[in-house]
Amino acid sequence: MIGLLVIQKRLIFLLIIVQTFIAVSVGCLATYFYGRKIVRTQVVVAGIDVTALNKEQMENELSFKYGKIISEESVKLSIKGSEFAISGNQIKLAIDIDSIWKKKIDLLEKKASFFDFFSAMIKPNKAELELDIAANDGLLLDALKDIAADANKGFVNASLITENGSIIKEPSIPGFRLNLEKTLLTVKENLSLESNSLIIISEKNGLDIIEPERKLDYYKGLDAFISHYKVKIQQKKYLKNLGKIALLLDGMILDGSRFDYKDYLIGKGMDLENTYDIHNIMASAIYGAILKTGIDPEQVRRIPHNIALDHLPVGLDVNLKEGGFSFNGTGYEKLMLNVIVDDDYVNVGIIGPSFAAENEYGLNSTIIQVYEPGIIYVEDSSIESSTELIVNEGKKGLRVNLHRSKNTDGGEAENELLYTDVYEPVSKIVKISNVSTDYIVK
Repeated sequence: MIGLLVIQKRLIFLLIIVQTFIAVSVGCLATYFYGRKIVRTQVVVAGIDVTALNKEQMENELSFKYGKIISEESVKLSIKGSEFAISGNQIKLAIDIDSIWKKKIDLLEKKASFFDFFSAMIKPNKAELELDIAANDGLLLDALKDIAADANKGFVNASLITENGSIIKEPSIPGFRLNLEKTLLTVKENLSLESNSLIIISEKNGLDIIEPERKLDYYKGLDAFISHYKVKIQQKKYLKNLGKIALLLDGMILDGSRFDYKDYLIGKGMDLENTYDIHNIMASAIYGAILKTGIDPEQVRRIPHNIALDHLPVGLDVNLKEGGFSFNGTGYEKLMLNVIVDDDYVNVGIIGPSFAAENEYGLNSTIIQVYEPGIIYVEDSSIESSTELIVNEGKKGLRVNLHRSKNTDGGEAENELLYTDVYEPVSKIVKISNVSTDYIVK
């Protein structure tokens, strides 16, 4: 029993001595080999052994095998799903000898640890390098500028589209442009001999994203048509100009601040001076649509004509030349004009919050009094005796009440008298051969 204990103690002592020897030996070897070069037997570039070659020899070998192939290659870029190619000749694509030579020297002169040497003794080291490619920076930049001209894409603002009385909101789409500096670096870092190689340019490595000016929030609360009014186009010669005016007004946001028809269109570069007849049609259509939103009439400034005009609705006509047309607030945070001109009418819709569409307003112009025109006789010797020539038929004067109705949930209409317009009569003018006491101004 005592003998067995002695043997165990001797074995433990021996094991400690062996472990200590191994640790000291490894430490000494590591210290000896630290900082020494790795013994490498081969450095291979694209299948060519360049271990024993100097820089010039390496360049000759690689250029002989790959030079023509590289110059005829194309650099292919993918930008947001579109592909673009740059010919190798265009940018003087060539082997980057300086880069390859530096990598070779770094490998052969790399400092090593004991384990590196131990590994080299078991299995000889072999370094395989890819064929580095370079392009002329100036030529590559010029090529990227040409690509940018085709690839750059502007943003698309959010839009609100009306279709058959429905409202469709289209989201915005960001635009992008090629950041030439970033893209140049990305292309240089990813040049490859692989014929199917595709360099993907994205927001991370070469694209600047351009945010839209108008996003869907711009149309928040514009969910339904809350009013509509139209004015018939009596004179077709006005169609073209009315269409141009509609383009300037369609989609305009009414944010509760003061809107002045004349100021707005003059600010858009339109000359109203000789086209008031045309603009009166458009302004009258907008006026009717605004009244049908339920706006307080006190918030609206509108001047009617002195005489009733055949091409404008009485009680709702606007006389821009004599007074203009403007309004302050509609009672809603935001509304939008929808203006369409077809072959027969100027159609103006007002788009607003869906709850406002529950209130349906109507307008009714009622003639409550008619003023007959007088007759003015004008003597004209060229007129045959007892013959009359009507120069101007004249026009009746009118007194008109404008009522606005509001349909309630019970289906009954509430009528509100908004105002009364008075249109003066225009005398009839008649030419006769001789004005005597038989003819008097009536």
